[in-house]
Amino acid sequence: MRPHCTRYLDSTMLRPSAFAILLALTTLSACNDRTSTDPTGLSDEPLTPRSSLETESPWLQVDPIPFDRLDPEAAAEHLEGLIAASQLTLDHSLQSGAVPASVALERSGAPVAAFAARFFGLAQLHDSEPWNEANRAVRARLSTHLAGLRGDRRLLEHLQDELRSMDAPDGETRRLAQQSLRHLIDEGAALSPDEQRHLQSIDGELAELKARFDQNLERETRRFEIHVTDPGRLRGLPASAIEQARRDARDRGHDNGWALTLGVHSLFPALRHLHDRELRKALYQGWQRRAGGLRFGQQHDNPALIERILRLRAERASLLGYRHHLDLRLHSGSLGDSDRLRNWLDRLEAAARPGADAEIEVIEAMMRLDGIEGPPQAWDRWYYRQRLIEQAGLDQATGSIDFPLRGILEAAFALSERLWSLEFESVTAPAWHPEVESWQVRDGDGSLMGQLMLDLVHRPGKRGGAWMSVFRRGHVDESGQRVPPVVAIIANFPRPPGTEPVRLSPHQVETVFHELGHALHEMFSMTRFEALAGTQVPADFVEFPALWMERWTWMPGTLEEFVTDPRTGCPFSEALRRSLAERQRLLAGLDLLEQIAAVRLDLAMHELSAEQDASLMALEGRIRTTMDLPPLLAPAHRFDGYRELITGSKDGQAYRSLWAETLAAEAFERTRLDRSVGRHTLQRLRQDVLAAGNGREPAAVVREFLGGEPAPDALLRERAVGASGD
Repeated sequence: MRPHCTRYLDSTMLRPSAFAILLALTTLSACNDRTSTDPTGLSDEPLTPRSSLETESPWLQVDPIPFDRLDPEAAAEHLEGLIAASQLTLDHSLQSGAVPASVALERSGAPVAAFAARFFGLAQLHDSEPWNEANRAVRARLSTHLAGLRGDRRLLEHLQDELRSMDAPDGETRRLAQQSLRHLIDEGAALSPDEQRHLQSIDGELAELKARFDQNLERETRRFEIHVTDPGRLRGLPASAIEQARRDARDRGHDNGWALTLGVHSLFPALRHLHDRELRKALYQGWQRRAGGLRFGQQHDNPALIERILRLRAERASLLGYRHHLDLRLHSGSLGDSDRLRNWLDRLEAAARPGADAEIEVIEAMMRLDGIEGPPQAWDRWYYRQRLIEQAGLDQATGSIDFPLRGILEAAFALSERLWSLEFESVTAPAWHPEVESWQVRDGDGSLMGQLMLDLVHRPGKRGGAWMSVFRRGHVDESGQRVPPVVAIIANFPRPPGTEPVRLSPHQVETVFHELGHALHEMFSMTRFEALAGTQVPADFVEFPALWMERWTWMPGTLEEFVTDPRTGCPFSEALRRSLAERQRLLAGLDLLEQIAAVRLDLAMHELSAEQDASLMALEGRIRTTMDLPPLLAPAHRFDGYRELITGSKDGQAYRSLWAETLAAEAFERTRLDRSVGRHTLQRLRQDVLAAGNGREPAAVVREFLGGEPAPDALLRERAVGASGD
């Protein structure tokens, strides 16, 4: 199992949770103008009349959302009017005191929320100048709006007064107030004007440095190549990869030979299959140099940028009242403090070490047979993994296998019906592209759960990867009626030639189940406040439901009725299922040890104070020494050029994927094995965990569901790397 990248709105926006609370960047039913009794018992007074822009703008229309009429040309103008109306509504509500400040903040942000969710969801699907220009303008205006909220001392004081005056509030109302205040403070609202200006300066420099880092990384990735003229050096490389290398050489201006590059299509086949060890080494080191690793210099000095970014993050955390950046991140997570994090990592490492040592011995024996002495190096790992796959016959059993997309979708829908009695009905609805499918999802009693849109095949202009977008969040509105969500699963599965059906690799099959898990998390949402709905949970918790769903992919009974073995045409067999699972578990000890090393490096990078040494090589050297890390392994971020830690969303949160895996493994074991009360356990997962969203503290919800603190034992059993100790 492995985590998938799921993007809400856009991965380069500010953290979604901050927008969810401060700008209410949830996907709202903004045209719903009900003013009947509020089931919160807070007030039945409408806030302010809707503006004509709110009721007439296609960006805010619902049932259905007119995706085919959402034009970026006037987007910024629409947003300007919505922000002005939102501010007037908030001012009126705070002055009247009719509802608590946190409720006023969420409700007044509804139109901005609806616009932003739809705009950024669609911007990821249209790489064109009109959309890119609108994207820049919308981002700039939202940033200004956030700065205005951050500087509103009156709002801060109202939220503080609200929490102080709560004698016996219901849980969700208190949770909304706590989250609103925490996010506002973490955005600098409690700082003095001079401190806020300093914070703004830090944020501006961080944005500039991260952009430079990304540009350097991309430039070095594109620039690097190894031009091979001796065909003997390509022994072991598949014919398709050799042909691709020949085309790459011509594209790069060479009249002959082959070009090996750092593109994924070239790098990974080479590391897996090339017999020439020196060529593998040169490719691997070229990849590492992009981020300044391995003590090699390069033209664009990303190590200096990394050091400056780490110092600024430390300074920013200190300004906000935290010891360091890691404390800031853990404060908003579900795992707890750094001591608990380290204890959990220690248990995982102790269990992974024996298996990792045994796997290294196997690789060393294979290398000796190849006439190579000494410990295996990082550029040997993929090559000997591939050799182990071939020796076990797993390459022949699973190497070129693929599955029809249509059959996989039918299997995923059938699993959802079996688990929770859901029904999926294909419907015609407006969409942003003719290839997009729309499905209505209904509960067992026939009630509408929500609308699921599928945009799964690659096309030009669509950003890469796979994710789930939310265009309207499921919630219970002021009248007590449930508003069904509108969600979309986006992917970039390869487009087949002609009219042939789309086919998926095993990894892509898991992606379908994973993203459906995110979609169902939204479908089950029953919170009253949209800022707390569905997947708007802490970042270290959000992958848990999707990883739980993904674990059903290769379970007996999931695929058999809907797909066949593509090599034989026979039913999907138990032998094939076991081969796919066994292939995933190869070198599981080493894989887990490397994940732990990556988390420990992240901790070291983000526990620094602004005065401490932020040298990346020194930090990584310390992790290697304290963990006694074999040279075969490098902290996993190396292969991403540290991008996720520096410009992505995992700064101080590299642990979150492994933590979500821990939660998913234990919950899956509980729901799968407890057959006597399996249906009851599934309903508890749906009602107590998934439907709750962020309306309750997710850590407490999981403890109640599991009957205690989460433990790594189920994950270790799943990966077959040994039992964990107490």
